[in-house]
Amino acid sequence: PIPDIAKNWDISDDGLIWTFYIRDNITFHDGEHLTANDVAFTYNSIINPKNMSPLSNRYEVVDRFETEGDYIFRIILKYPYAPFIHRLDRSIAPKHLLENVDIHNTNFNYQPIGSGPFMLFEWRKGNIIILNANRHYFQKDRPILDKLIFKTYSDTEEILKGMTNNEMDIALNITASDFLFLDQREAFRTYSIDGDSYYALVFDLSDPMFKDIRVRKALNYAIDKESIIENQLKNHGAICTGPFSPGSWAYNNKVNPTPYNIKKAKELLEASGWNEVNRHGILQKDGKPFEIQITVLNMYYPLKQMALALKEQLSKVGISSKLIYTDSPVMHAIPSHAILTRISTGGDPDYSCRTWRSEGESVNISSYKNRFVDNLMEFGRQTANLEKRKTIYHKIHEMIHDDCPAIFIASAYEYIGSRNHFINERFSSLEHFITTMKDWQIIDKDTRLGRLL
Repeated sequence: PIPDIAKNWDISDDGLIWTFYIRDNITFHDGEHLTANDVAFTYNSIINPKNMSPLSNRYEVVDRFETEGDYIFRIILKYPYAPFIHRLDRSIAPKHLLENVDIHNTNFNYQPIGSGPFMLFEWRKGNIIILNANRHYFQKDRPILDKLIFKTYSDTEEILKGMTNNEMDIALNITASDFLFLDQREAFRTYSIDGDSYYALVFDLSDPMFKDIRVRKALNYAIDKESIIENQLKNHGAICTGPFSPGSWAYNNKVNPTPYNIKKAKELLEASGWNEVNRHGILQKDGKPFEIQITVLNMYYPLKQMALALKEQLSKVGISSKLIYTDSPVMHAIPSHAILTRISTGGDPDYSCRTWRSEGESVNISSYKNRFVDNLMEFGRQTANLEKRKTIYHKIHEMIHDDCPAIFIASAYEYIGSRNHFINERFSSLEHFITTMKDWQIIDKDTRLGRLL
């Protein structure tokens, strides 16, 4: 976490009181001063039931928010919660514009006012947003770039065409193939960034097909993860063995990946009763063929290629799979035996645990339940000592890997291409790169106009 609106903070010894000291020189884009009252208003608005915020459950640990004067903001927790700092990266809303306003029906949603280095100039409904430099930004007189223009494209081919035709300076979310294409040309720079996420084939454990752990482990042996990394991810990724990003301190490097072993996969399937083969070469059990439906989330481009590879690999052990593509992030909206998806791990391992927690703050898409793992997750979030937390999460990693509620395939990377004419260009993450753009500069143009398309 990097100080921004808060210049610093401290935490009480018992972990219950978090005190933030707000800078006294920040103004909103309309010139009004930002104070601790705006910070308190923002968080109270999130937890207010009438606002129906999807973020409200992130603050169930909070007992109350308090202010002391104009520049001290205090949060009192109900119980110690070590990763709480990662839940405080919210943009601050102006109280003077939104107090006593129905936030679901206000022009503010189309003409927002913030306090950052760039401010909204124009929003062309459809695909273009234009931001101008905030001349009164608190960190310096103003950003170096005058203007940022964001534009969306309908497909990846149009993005690559736009880059090569000099229609844009930066392309976000490009494919691994386009990354390699741009990387070989001097006019461009390329960035491969750890996306704090991983790819996994998640089983629906409520389905009788996957009640037997031998079946789940057989499919794990049947998947050639190294081949997927080489061919579908173009060698940008690492084999993942559990529910945390391989770059995280919570990741247990002592857990060995399940090797690609078709013979072992077939042995486990036979032992679990799948020991007949029909005339199409598909395994059968009690006369029922081993056919599964896999839901694939369209929004992540590599998943489409990965799904085809999985389908081919599973066929080699006698399993027929049907791929169903969807744009819906509500994965259970489409009945399936398994889901091929990308799972975010967030800034703290507690965020990743929500995918595998059986109750409470959970987005458990696998119906995975392990009471001991649940208890470890609770200990992990209430333990302040990092080394103790590391031991806890390493054990969680080991147990989830052994239970095999999913096939953990590989870490996920974000790919970015940019023209080779910036200085101070920096991408620490795809989500937060714009926070560094106040320092960027275009070096080969007379104008300081920046295009971000």
